[in-house]
Amino acid sequence: PPELTLLGPQPGLVCGPVEVTARASDLLSNIDRVMLTVDDGDEIQLDDLGDNLFAITVDLDQEGLHDLALIATDGWGNECEPVAVEIDLDLGGPELSVDAPDPGSCEAHPVTITFSAVDAHLASLTATINDQPLISGHTIYPDGSYDLFIQAEDQCEHTVSHRSAFVIDQSDPEIHVLGVTDGSRHTAAVDVTWSVEDPNLSEVTATLDGAPVAAAFT
Repeated sequence: PPELTLLGPQPGLVCGPVEVTARASDLLSNIDRVMLTVDDGDEIQLDDLGDNLFAITVDLDQEGLHDLALIATDGWGNECEPVAVEIDLDLGGPELSVDAPDPGSCEAHPVTITFSAVDAHLASLTATINDQPLISGHTIYPDGSYDLFIQAEDQCEHTVSHRSAFVIDQSDPEIHVLGVTDGSRHTAAVDVTWSVEDPNLSEVTATLDGAPVAAAFT
């Protein structure tokens, strides 16, 4: 029977399409064909590249363990013993879960950030807040602007990431009024001005006896 040597893939982790390469030879006859089965499915014939080399690329759409088996047949119909290999296919990146403020949000309280990643071949999970290392479950207390970046990577170098910029503002706006004070009485017209200070001010309204007034009025 023919002699068959599997050149690839090697047992274990495979990233992306499965490239199957084998060398087959026979002392008394030519090699008629080399056939591949995946998980005991239909046979697939490898391409003859010459010089006793045979190859094919197989696109599998299901991650996880797969059994590959090769059989070579010579010109007389003799078959070799199957040559098998088990691979662990990884096609996509980790599944990243993040509990953090939405991008562009303004939070009026301390923020606790948690994150995790799931992948059969997870290699790393890292996070930074304003370019400083961050661990899951950390609570941020100070007011300010924050840039959060989280990234997970598997052994196939598939990556997924999350980025969000948000603000923590726990202080009320400061209102300044000039010209009058609470409870004051006046016998003549009074010039009144008012202003509001807040780094994240979103809305300001002012009324006098229920009617809107400008920032400066008499």
